[in-house]
Parts: sequence; structure tokens; C-alpha cells
Amino acid sequence: MRKNGGFTLIELLVVVAIIGILAGIAFVSISEARLSAYDTQIRSELSQIRSNAEQYYYRDGTYEGYDDDGADSGWDRVKGQIPGCSADQLPDGADEEYQIAVDSQAYAAWAPLCSEEVYYCVDSTGAADNFDGNPTTNGNFSCEDVFSD
Repeated sequence: MRKNGGFTLIELLVVVAIIGILAGIAFVSISEARLSAYDTQIRSELSQIRSNAEQYYYRDGTYEGYDDDGADSGWDRVKGQIPGCSADQLPDGADEEYQIAVDSQAYAAWAPLCSEEVYYCVDSTGAADNFDGNPTTNGNFSCEDVFSD
């Protein structure tokens, strides 16, 4: 029988270990939730880019000039910085903002997602999906063409 009502060193170490394990599990869950939230932000902002591009096309009858610098282009109002976890996945030398390819009758806009190693892309054909591969913009103005191998 104990004379004191205190805890032994072993009991305290067990409690500290359990608290540490629970804190680690919570940290991992929070990290995954944060990445998922960034992905939701990317999808939402690309949806806004699509809406803005369609308004530009409705107004001007063309997508040509949508990605130009200037207040009238529409792109300057919505292009924005992508989250750091997304920017880290861009090819070297790429601007740390949403990427876009535009011609007179089509466009595609994309950014890498944070929680997966894929890109999310929207385009003038109505596509909005995850795409594997590296984007190629030479004459490609739909998500399918931008991400085809």
C-alpha cells in the first residue's frame, strides 16, 4: 500500500506518451484538412476565372486579350496568387499565380492542387477536372490538349 497519493514516474510517462500520440494524430489531421481547404480554394478561384472569362467573351465576342495586363482584360482582377503548396509544384520560372492559355475562341486555366500531384483545370469547353502530366501551352487551349502527353 502506498503512503502517498501521488503518481509514479511510470504512470506519468504513460500519460505524457498518450497525450503526445493524440497530439500527433490531431496535427496530421489538421495538416490534411489544410491541404484540402487549399484545394477547395483553388477549385473555387478557377471557377471564378471561368465565369469571368465567359463574361469577357459575352461582352467582346472573343477571348483574345482576356489574359492581357490591364484593368479592362478581366484577368488582372481574378488571376491572383495561388497558395504556396500549389506554387511549389509549378515548373521553374512559372509565375506563382493561376496559369492560362488563350486564343480568340478558347481558353484553359489551371493550377496544381496541394493534396494531390495533379492539376485542376477549367476551359471554354466546360471541362473542370483533375489532370495528370505537365502542362504544354503551345497552341493548346483546352484542358485535354494542355495536359495530353
